[in-house]
Amino acid sequence: MNGVVVTLAGRGRGPDPGRHTTAADRDRAAGLPERRAAEYLEGRALLRWLLGRVLGPRSAGAAIGVTATGKPVLDNDIGVSVSHSARVLAAAVAPDRAVGVDVQEHVLPTPGLLTRCCREEDLAAVAALAPADRARVFTALWVVQEACLKASGEGVRFRPGRVPVRPGHRRGAWRDFRWQLLSPFDGAEVAVAASGPPPRIHVLLPKE
Repeated sequence: MNGVVVTLAGRGRGPDPGRHTTAADRDRAAGLPERRAAEYLEGRALLRWLLGRVLGPRSAGAAIGVTATGKPVLDNDIGVSVSHSARVLAAAVAPDRAVGVDVQEHVLPTPGLLTRCCREEDLAAVAALAPADRARVFTALWVVQEACLKASGEGVRFRPGRVPVRPGHRRGAWRDFRWQLLSPFDGAEVAVAASGPPPRIHVLLPKE
């Protein structure tokens, strides 16, 4: 499989964490606050379900490490990423590529958040949009930046605005990464970024 496979699910409607997580996953969740633990296990269950579908049942139980910036990693050349918002979960698997996925319901940005994420030349135009359009345009821009930073491994500590994204664009490049906005899912914007040449992106949804 040459490309990136993405899966999406509503919170509470994805693969069962009781069946699709490992003892190591559950041990890690035990040290987290209750709400964060539930979120973590849902995300891990979705990622492991996707690994099983893309790479076979044995891969579903693979050891998943975490970098200092929180990026999940496997002990091979398989890129993986997980994201969750209030209502939606996303996971991505990419053989032989670094990958990042991000999902977020529309956010009406504060002036400070606009300044943090928008290119200076786009700031006034985005700020002048009607609130609903501003939320939609900004959130699409934001998930692209987050997906790129997850793919690079730099995470949110790296200022998102240093990933230049033109409002309204559906695909583009940053450094060695190619990014693409997918169709919104359950009211949330979804973006994927992967290293190397433009990948073919497959969306695979679990049965509810």
